[in-house]
Amino acid sequence: MSVLSLPVDAEKWLCSSKQTKTGEPKMNQSQSQNMSHQAGQAAGQAQEKASSMMDSARNAAQSGKESCQEAGQQMQEKARGAADSAKSAIGAQK
Repeated sequence: MSVLSLPVDAEKWLCSSKQTKTGEPKMNQSQSQNMSHQAGQAAGQAQEKASSMMDSARNAAQSGKESCQEAGQQMQEKARGAADSAKSAIGAQK
């Protein structure tokens, strides 16, 4: 799991803004809108990455399912071949 970091602009703002009486940084409307925009972008990127990872997992599961089905078919064919050989051997011994 990756950790989201603050955009460079947000870090500069946190370090350079004036502070209120309670020690909290002041934020103007432009800074607020910019931070909201960046937060939205980060959320969108996280959602896209999660979607991509789900697609990869889905593809891997499908591939595994197909491999198991192929292996099962090969085993059935070998079992049929062995059974046919055994029947032939028994028939030849009579």
